[in-house]
Amino acid sequence: MSTVAAEANEGRAAPIKVLFVEDEALIRISTADFLQDAGMGVVEAGTAGEALGLASEQPVDILVTDVHLPDMTGLQLTIKLRAQFPDLPVIFATGDRNVEGAEGLSRSGLVTKPYDYDSLVSLIRSMVAGG
Repeated sequence: MSTVAAEANEGRAAPIKVLFVEDEALIRISTADFLQDAGMGVVEAGTAGEALGLASEQPVDILVTDVHLPDMTGLQLTIKLRAQFPDLPVIFATGDRNVEGAEGLSRSGLVTKPYDYDSLVSLIRSMVAGG
């Protein structure tokens, strides 16, 4: 379930909560910092297994995941999370031009690495808003 509209904080909607899954620590830390500076809440995971555990403990609004994770693919992670949270939007981050098998996946987007932080923030906001 989405939490964006669930709470208001001093007249503002609660910040977007991003589940960010990236196995490369430097990319994960720098991207999480940027997203936090953009006013988002970030839950960080280095593996798909870690992400699954975190998602079951706290609500998130969107999944941003690397495609090539050590324990399963980003697509496999998305399928597992969507079994619990069918409306969860997802953004795949990859060096490839597409994510094989995700062509017909609803509420999904793609950013290619290296990605532009401002474009990532815009895509996250658009997808959480339903765009």
